[in-house]
Amino acid sequence: MTLPYIKMDNSITNTLPNEILAYVASFLVHDKQAQCAFTRVCNLFYCVAHAVFDQRPVFQYMCRCGYADVVKFFLADGRVDPAADDNYAIRFSSINGHADVVRLLLADGRVDPTTTDNYAIRWSSYYGYADVVGLLLADGRVDPAANDNHAICASSQNGHTDTVRLLLADGRVDPTAKCNYAIRFSSHNGYTDVVRLLLADGRVDPTISNYVMQESSENGRTELVKLLLEDGRADPANIVNYAIRLSSEDGYTDVVQLLLADPRVDPTAGNDYAIRLSSENGHTDVVKLLLADGRADPTNINNHAIQWSCRYGHTDVVKLLLEDGRADPAAYDNAAIRWSSENGHAEVVKLLLVDRRVDPTAYNNYAIKESSIKGNADVVQLLLADRRVDPTLKSSLQATSLIYFCGIPSLVNSTIFSSDVDSDSD
Repeated sequence: MTLPYIKMDNSITNTLPNEILAYVASFLVHDKQAQCAFTRVCNLFYCVAHAVFDQRPVFQYMCRCGYADVVKFFLADGRVDPAADDNYAIRFSSINGHADVVRLLLADGRVDPTTTDNYAIRWSSYYGYADVVGLLLADGRVDPAANDNHAICASSQNGHTDTVRLLLADGRVDPTAKCNYAIRFSSHNGYTDVVRLLLADGRVDPTISNYVMQESSENGRTELVKLLLEDGRADPANIVNYAIRLSSEDGYTDVVQLLLADPRVDPTAGNDYAIRLSSENGHTDVVKLLLADGRADPTNINNHAIQWSCRYGHTDVVKLLLEDGRADPAAYDNAAIRWSSENGHAEVVKLLLVDRRVDPTAYNNYAIKESSIKGNADVVQLLLADRRVDPTLKSSLQATSLIYFCGIPSLVNSTIFSSDVDSDSD
């Protein structure tokens, strides 16, 4: 006789936790008829039954999900083997952070927490389950240094401060493993509290290729840079002052300020890379710091700083460089006004025209020609207002066509008129 499905209100069955259903189903393991009836109640019951009526899968499922009360019942029943499938129960309760289940399993002599190369402590450390790690460390069988100190390396890399603290307190753990992996990758990922713990451990060496200082500076990790400078061992000047060069280029003002205060740092390294690239990238506050420091030379490499800040329209940087007085805005055949005009940076052009060193007619009136062709109306108007600029360029016809490109019809008549006057005078 085939038993029909019993239709139940899904709103009721769906509110029943799997933990309760599995517990109920566990009483039916020896009654085939009851199993069949339970299974056919609804899809939810069917799914639970499928995992429950074999004791091993349901026990492992309970461990994986953290149902400690049910796990306790199964262990007391005695029929299930908690070490089955290469100690699946302890491995997956650990990796999922179920401390109460792990405690129960460790109390059962059949369970081996060291299986699969100490999988339990390695992966509970990876995910930062400090309670589980504490329980496993208290079990003398567990080796926290397994797999080349995977536990401390992974927990440091992932920023699990409490787990790292527990592991460092265990003398078997070596935080310098894999070429000081722990401090290198915790700093790379910006985990300040972990780095602080590692630096406090006398075994850790933050000077390995000075990677830690370089990475922290390049990525703008202000608190980490401060920690490392206070520690004193890492050299911020390593690799041609990499730290200040890259933090300046990327605009990390607070990091640059910290580095400038360290006497080992040279902001002029790499042909004044710091001032050149911070200017080019428009990092005004960094440029201000470097100019105030006094050591950086904004004229290096043919006045790169002012040329490229003008080219990209970084008005505030250009203003700082002009006020400093050392940078020459006329360098490289007046590249500053040529490039800023060509790219339509009217505010920069306005600043440059006020400086007497700048010649807006340089390179055969390049500035007004290119700004006209590219339709930079505001720039053209500024240039035409400067008496040094020749808007006729060789012929009034050429000038008129250029101004039409610019979309300033009102200027056409004045240009033609001035050309006619010149013609009459001839």
